[in-house]
Amino acid sequence: MNFGRLLVSFVSGSTVLGAPLADWNETHVFNPRWPPHAKFHNGQSMSLGVFLGFTALWLVWRKQGDQHFQAKLSIWLAAIYWLAQASGALYPGAAFSDPEFRSRPVQHLPGTRIPAQIGLEAVLLAMLVAAWQLTNGREKS
Repeated sequence: MNFGRLLVSFVSGSTVLGAPLADWNETHVFNPRWPPHAKFHNGQSMSLGVFLGFTALWLVWRKQGDQHFQAKLSIWLAAIYWLAQASGALYPGAAFSDPEFRSRPVQHLPGTRIPAQIGLEAVLLAMLVAAWQLTNGREKS
């Protein structure tokens, strides 16, 4: 499970750092057009990522207890934030950026119309699927 632990650790580290690095700017935290309650939910989301990421890291490297269960739980905790973020675009009126920032082109995956944000989420979730498979392989041997 060492490679699986590294995959979970990379995703968890991305979860801890991702939202604060992406949102601590004029498009989110310092956006004067956002009402206070929207900023509240942005802060809630950033904190959720930090808490989930650190908890997943702690579980995946913890030496006591049921190692297999802890590995599976750490993978699930690392996935929660990214699954929730991927589902955000499904809500009524949701968009990848606010109208005042649409002059900035949305970065797309090369040769596609898929926003890079979705690509990042897909890669991180694929890493967790691989970690899950590695964990299942260890269980069967």
